[in-house]
Amino acid sequence: MENLELMPMTDFVLMQSEKMYTKIQDKVGEPKYTVLQFITETPNYAKFLKNENKVWMFVPSDLNGKPLEKPEMRQERDSFGKLDVDFDAEELHQYIKAKDNCFFLVDDYEIADDVVFLNDRQFMISLETGNLLWKTSTYKTIEDIANDPDIKFYLSPRALKKIGI
Repeated sequence: MENLELMPMTDFVLMQSEKMYTKIQDKVGEPKYTVLQFITETPNYAKFLKNENKVWMFVPSDLNGKPLEKPEMRQERDSFGKLDVDFDAEELHQYIKAKDNCFFLVDDYEIADDVVFLNDRQFMISLETGNLLWKTSTYKTIEDIANDPDIKFYLSPRALKKIGI
């Protein structure tokens, strides 16, 4: 029996899934879809958990990682001089695209000088480091968040697609 070094769960899952895939492929050729799905999604999820937290994962942000304010309705006069209330189309498009890029479903946030407050100020994200701050704890990776049973975040369609689900 080979010795196994103590390692984080995600590293173990990645190692075991790679071994499993190789063994199945050697014995039966292409594995059945459910087995293939397992050995694809599981390491993808493990890799996902290893990501360091970034502001854009939680709130819509520009290409430089700066959080975007939610677009606001603006009053404008149309070509006939009639008062019209609408969003700036470019600003709205950029916001929607950035929101679709987030990994977590967060609707309520507030941007401050050096942090972004989430979910009625329950959580903070450091604009400098991307770390999630809650009570007295600092969460540097998605896995850190997932390992705390008192924190609940839901994955966005973008995150599910990245994992392969």
